[in-house]
Amino acid sequence: MNKTLPGKYYTDPEIFRSEMERFYFGRWIYAGRAERIAKPGGYFLFEIGFNQAAAVERLLDPKIWKLMDIHKDLQGIARTVALQRL
Repeated sequence: MNKTLPGKYYTDPEIFRSEMERFYFGRWIYAGRAERIAKPGGYFLFEIGFNQAAAVERLLDPKIWKLMDIHKDLQGIARTVALQRL
């Protein structure tokens, strides 16, 4: 018989923050160079990790990208970024 974790591991905000710090904070997950994907005038949308919106904004090159929006999920956490290639 398979057992699952107690429900708090799926819903507790402190456990979520702890897991995010343990697995994602301090690491970069490289997916490729975005300018190879979007052509000028095109859009590039991607998901970001917990608490990464400010870092993404700092790293954008304003000569290449226009920040269209940072979308939040139902909990109000920044989740996706929409850019337009200049």
